[in-house]
Amino acid sequence: METTDRTDGQLLTAYVDGADAASFRELYARYAGLLHSICRRYLGNSQDAEDAATACFAVLLKKAAGLKGRPNLGGWLHVCAVRIAKDIVLARTHRWQREREAYEMQMQSQSKEQDKWNELLPHLEEGMAELPDRMREVLVMHFYQGLSRSQIAETLGRPEGSIGTWIARGVDRLREILKRTATDAGDEQLSSALSRLAVAVPAPAGLVANLEALAGGKALSAPIIALVDRAIKRILWGQVKTAVAIAVSVTVICVGAFAAVHAARSGSTPSTGSGQAGLTAGGGEGKDENAADEPAKPAAAGAALPSDWREEQWVPEEFLGALGGGPPMGPADQAAGGAIALCGDKAGNIYLLNGNAIDIVTADGVKHRLAGTGTPGFRDGPANQAQFNQGGDYNVPRSIQCDGQGNIYTAENGNVRVRRIFKDKDGKWMVDTVAGAGKQVLKDGESCPPLEVNLGGMIAVAAAQDGTLTVISSYFGVFRVDADRKAIRKLGAWPGHCPQMADCDRNGNAYFIWRVDDGGVVRVSADGKIDHMAGLTHEEFLKISAKVKSKPYHIGDGPPLTIYIDTPTSLAVSPDGSCVYSCGGDEYDIRRIPTDLKSTTATMLCNGRWYVLPVHGNKNRGSVKFDPNLTGKSLAEGGPLGNLMNCHISGRDYEGNLYGFVYSFVGTTLSVEGKGQLRTYLYRLRRVNK
Repeated sequence: METTDRTDGQLLTAYVDGADAASFRELYARYAGLLHSICRRYLGNSQDAEDAATACFAVLLKKAAGLKGRPNLGGWLHVCAVRIAKDIVLARTHRWQREREAYEMQMQSQSKEQDKWNELLPHLEEGMAELPDRMREVLVMHFYQGLSRSQIAETLGRPEGSIGTWIARGVDRLREILKRTATDAGDEQLSSALSRLAVAVPAPAGLVANLEALAGGKALSAPIIALVDRAIKRILWGQVKTAVAIAVSVTVICVGAFAAVHAARSGSTPSTGSGQAGLTAGGGEGKDENAADEPAKPAAAGAALPSDWREEQWVPEEFLGALGGGPPMGPADQAAGGAIALCGDKAGNIYLLNGNAIDIVTADGVKHRLAGTGTPGFRDGPANQAQFNQGGDYNVPRSIQCDGQGNIYTAENGNVRVRRIFKDKDGKWMVDTVAGAGKQVLKDGESCPPLEVNLGGMIAVAAAQDGTLTVISSYFGVFRVDADRKAIRKLGAWPGHCPQMADCDRNGNAYFIWRVDDGGVVRVSADGKIDHMAGLTHEEFLKISAKVKSKPYHIGDGPPLTIYIDTPTSLAVSPDGSCVYSCGGDEYDIRRIPTDLKSTTATMLCNGRWYVLPVHGNKNRGSVKFDPNLTGKSLAEGGPLGNLMNCHISGRDYEGNLYGFVYSFVGTTLSVEGKGQLRTYLYRLRRVNK
């Protein structure tokens, strides 16, 4: 989509007065992801957030007459989003969505204190909504939209010093509001919370489709229309208190203009019905003359695969998480629990990221607690007394990495630091902080001591064998920490969205996967080059989604840069760096992605969407419910993997064996031909021929 330097008010005017659909697309491209993020943080699930964000734009169009003169609509839209989200909470029985259910079931053993971050978010959003208009406007532009003080000053036509003062006063006012709500956030916690607000998740395909329908004057769903009506009534009631006549006249003008715009676009007569006026227009679907061409079509599903793919043989083996439950520690195949992420060292030990603690499965197959009390917090020192805070939101990254020097690293999104677990000279396990906790914001090519850098947003870490670290900050970019941990250097901007897991091959190349609808893989080479290696770009995703009115499910395997990876959560790289394996999110397929960028990708495990347990070929086998017959069928030893069920790749060991699991709450189990049922939820895919 081409963008212009027009203000928000100019774009709104062009659409309302001139029926310029491209202007509305540019406007919603600026704010759709932001509003979805605000509503998602408040409501806790994506579907309600999509409805709320769509309703925000519908209300904006109804109130356009009074807003066309504003250069920036971020503050107004923020208040609208919070109000509509509150209406949803009051009006609906809250529907727990699949992602939150999956997360809470997987992490149910953690302390309830880890939810403090999630509890803070609604209060923070409400606090923002209570601020004076000008103060809220600059905070939204700075923290949500990521604009610098000079950029805000230029947009609003105010001195940069005044902008800085408004930001400082706004943060102070937020702190006072949070105290009033019994949520007394300290300076560090509030700073961390505000920095995360800048990570606006790109708008999901469903929201984009809703907004395209709105732009075209097509009917919205009844629940969204009801939200719009409630929001308009709330706004009108507030205006009635001060100026009844003005409120009524503005509403009539706005609704009339909105209906006229869509009538002109569709060639139909404006609707005179109540409730839905301005939200519908006649006319069928036509070709979008402004849509850009789609990218080159990927290889056909039956395209020949590289010889190295055909020669790979994998055997599933029990590992951890007994089906019937068990003690937290002890023999791994009899112990309870699992791991959202893991890594392995040369000695055959496996290190598990288990909530706010690090466990180890030794080479002889016994599970022990290695570091952390399990209670969220921050404490360096002896490993058994240390505290970690991985963050409680479902979308935050979960990364744990082993180097070749005996160190283990984890990127904490609660503390926004990179931590190290290591043995001291006496052989005792210790924990220290490697990077983060500072205030210095680096520019490309700049360096500083690692503890002085600001790692805002979501972070993930990949460790090379020599101890060199590559760190992603979704807010500040890509960083490289020297093996001696004396300096950190910014390599450049982060080209993806919400980073998830990371891994590093033995050549020192780091790989990161991001989720949200248009997932992809970014490679950071050993010499510091950053490139988008696999998955559609966000722009390509939006183009295709707008045309098909949904996520582009039709894209299968092909060259890495043409494939669609649906909200992936996990990644592991082969030790030699020849390929990357991805999985998770809204597709349970394990995708094999060659790193040469020329060979075609391959779907190793073809499990389909999150809400079904299909057989090979993505054939629907019904809802996810406990049923012994929905067990992933059988897998011949050394044969194809098409019928093996998997929800997520936890990582790989030093030899390159993969570790996957199925969510225990769905009641799914795995059966292997000649061996019977696997007795653990977390299993090893052992590579037979390497």
